[in-house]
Amino acid sequence: MSVIADRYTKRRLRSSYISVVISISLVLLVLGIFGLLLVNAGTIAREVRENFSFTVLLNNDASEVAVRQFQKSLELTPYVKSTEYISKEEAAAELKEALDEEFVEFLGYNPLMNAIAIHLKADYVNPEQLSYLESEFAKEDIVREVVYDKPLIQMMNENIERISLFLLIGCILLSLIAVGLINSSIRLSIYSRRFLIKTMQLVGATKGFIRKPFISLWGQGEYRKSRNLMLALYEKIDDFFAKDPDRESILRSFYFWTKLAGVSRTELRLNDSVTWQKGPADRSHRLLVFKQQDWEVRITLPEHSWNIDSDVKSQLLEKVSFALMTRLDQIKSPSVIKMKKITKI
Repeated sequence: MSVIADRYTKRRLRSSYISVVISISLVLLVLGIFGLLLVNAGTIAREVRENFSFTVLLNNDASEVAVRQFQKSLELTPYVKSTEYISKEEAAAELKEALDEEFVEFLGYNPLMNAIAIHLKADYVNPEQLSYLESEFAKEDIVREVVYDKPLIQMMNENIERISLFLLIGCILLSLIAVGLINSSIRLSIYSRRFLIKTMQLVGATKGFIRKPFISLWGQGEYRKSRNLMLALYEKIDDFFAKDPDRESILRSFYFWTKLAGVSRTELRLNDSVTWQKGPADRSHRLLVFKQQDWEVRITLPEHSWNIDSDVKSQLLEKVSFALMTRLDQIKSPSVIKMKKITKI
């Protein structure tokens, strides 16, 4: 009955892990989109403000030279991004196309005036700056009137501030949700291993040793993959070595398995002479020695690697080391099977 209950609990925990991973992924995706919009919000707001047109209407009796000088002086000011001169003929043609009416022929004259469309830099597109510029331009003799949409400016600035605030609040809320979900997943992982943690505390494990697997979820996943592969190869270690035809291939396969087991240095000796070695020497690491006839395998591994599966680690290393030495003996003196000659009658 306890086995059934344990399986049911594991199944529930597995489904909870999946739902947490999906939730965190979705939240981080939306958070990334919000963050991208927030980062680019300043650029978008600047482009919107600089597309705003500030029109200066000119007197009909203003000379072309005076108009060009006035336009040039505007382009040299620090608050103007660009200017465009629009003659009254061009303005009439644009209005005719928009209205689809020949109003000049109907009126008998062109009521429109020459104008200069001014695009200001984003920092100057606000009601206070525009009111000041309007009063300054009105002092010019050739200026008839300054035209711009005051309510549009007010509404545009308010909407930009409102959208920026909304994006900032959204990013903060999503960040808090992401942190909460990650915290919940870690708590869920700790809860599922509460009995194991209690056992580790009873045998004297430090807090850092217990906490380490829960801090690095990626490292935990990589450890599980390495451990599962190590155990799978251990079960078929004779076949794993049998596939290698020469000494170099066998030693390469042995080194691959020892890396999965967390071994820091491996050393192979024949008649007390070192014939092959891998990894740096460290006297502080645990040393295991396995002998078979003329062969000797020396394995060192750090304490933290030994503590993982310490109850079976020695047995695993012993079996694999003896399998290595047996395989090396086989290729050193291969067995020869004599075939009887069959004579046909």
